[in-house]
Amino acid sequence: MKNMRSLLSLACFCCFSLFSSNSDPFSQADLNIFYDTFVCEEKNILSEVGLSKVCTSGLSPSPMPPAPIPVPNPPAPPVGPMGYLPIVIVNNSGLPDSDVYVLLQGRVPIGGPQLFMDFNGSGVGTQHVVSVGDNGSTYSQPLSFFPASSGGGHVFYIPMTDSFLVFISLQNKLNIPVLSTGIADPAFDNPNDPYGNFNTIWDQFEGAYVSTSPNISVDATAVSFFSIPLYVYLSTPSAPSGSNCGLTQSRNSLMAYMQTALSTIPPPPENTQWSNLVLKNGSTVLRVLSTGKGIAGGYFDVNYLDNQPAYHFSYLADIWYSAVGFYQNNTLSIEIPGGALYSGKAVGNTLVLNSGPNQVILGPVTQGPPYTSSTSFNIFSGINMATSATIPADGIQVSKAFQEAIIAGIVPTTSLINASLLTTLSVFRPYHQINPNLASLGKTTGPWYDLYSASLHACGLIYTFAFDEPLWPEVLLASDTLQSNTYVGITIGNTQ
Repeated sequence: MKNMRSLLSLACFCCFSLFSSNSDPFSQADLNIFYDTFVCEEKNILSEVGLSKVCTSGLSPSPMPPAPIPVPNPPAPPVGPMGYLPIVIVNNSGLPDSDVYVLLQGRVPIGGPQLFMDFNGSGVGTQHVVSVGDNGSTYSQPLSFFPASSGGGHVFYIPMTDSFLVFISLQNKLNIPVLSTGIADPAFDNPNDPYGNFNTIWDQFEGAYVSTSPNISVDATAVSFFSIPLYVYLSTPSAPSGSNCGLTQSRNSLMAYMQTALSTIPPPPENTQWSNLVLKNGSTVLRVLSTGKGIAGGYFDVNYLDNQPAYHFSYLADIWYSAVGFYQNNTLSIEIPGGALYSGKAVGNTLVLNSGPNQVILGPVTQGPPYTSSTSFNIFSGINMATSATIPADGIQVSKAFQEAIIAGIVPTTSLINASLLTTLSVFRPYHQINPNLASLGKTTGPWYDLYSASLHACGLIYTFAFDEPLWPEVLLASDTLQSNTYVGITIGNTQ
């Protein structure tokens, strides 16, 4: 069968060449792509019997990421009110403190009403429970507003606050109205944003300070987008937590690297999809969208993992849907937190996994106009793919593990996909590699993992996907107890 496919491919190539020499219905670029793909696929066929090396020429080598810049941890701030968490921000952006704005929103613990933090001149925060008509700009302050802290930083103090986001914006306050549905997210993917935030360069870090354990948790996040390098420090981490995460390189070097990686690693035409994640205002790079948000904003192919006509290969068919799909013939095994082991194979276009009497079925999204959702979108966006589960919570965990394994390039594999941290780390790292279990053409197209995540993770510890925690547990910094010397430090990297 493979030899017959090779002969047919060669015949097609000869026909293309003949037509090109007469009427030229195909561009030279089309012929070059076809030739390169044909030769590479044949090398991969020969490699399966030891007559050639595996060909990966369709994917360019990853450019070298910029080296991290050593950043000192901010010194301890002045002691604040008892029971309040100090947060120190050091401005290395290159802009004056008066041009760097800070806004904190969150919830009343635990999971209560939404709030903006209202700071007084001493940097002490009071929770303002929002109501329709409020606007975050009222509660946004320049860094110069907050009391100075040693080491060139500024400090503020917050009471217990759940699910908080600290927005850092350059030169402009963010216009964040409160609507009947709650606080409006600042638009980062819409050039026609009615609130005028699109052209503002801004970013965020996230955390929680609550009464349960861990008492304090903070992390560097780029789950929606990346725009400003932020280095996060926690002074009193509890084992096994580390004390720092985030990125320390300059913004210019990070953006240059990401633009190069997204445009040169994939072969045409896939490279245009990844390049579309870079959003600009003229020549100024505003931010790089995560893949899921790129799909949601219309910048990235909603069917990227299953678009045979566009990319000459369907990743989802190769691992799942087709009669020769990997999991039609191999077992998928996933162990979820708590120890339940689910395993099974593809049955038609569903993955049927069993754990004793319990079952989880993962199903694709039925695709059709207007193509506002898809299996690719659900995977890149972390949307539950379990269409049926005896135990619904198990279905969610199985779906999470499967999706994070796809994002990291682990799938397809016959190895146990284990969501517990140590096993996952020891078995699979490094992530984001060309998967050797893909069909020949899958190794030269794509990439069939999340290149956005791969690019940022190459630069440092930062979350890039909804379910990154099992893959990158070092990013989450946590402390079981607020101590007298506990504080969070945020260093804004150079943006000039």
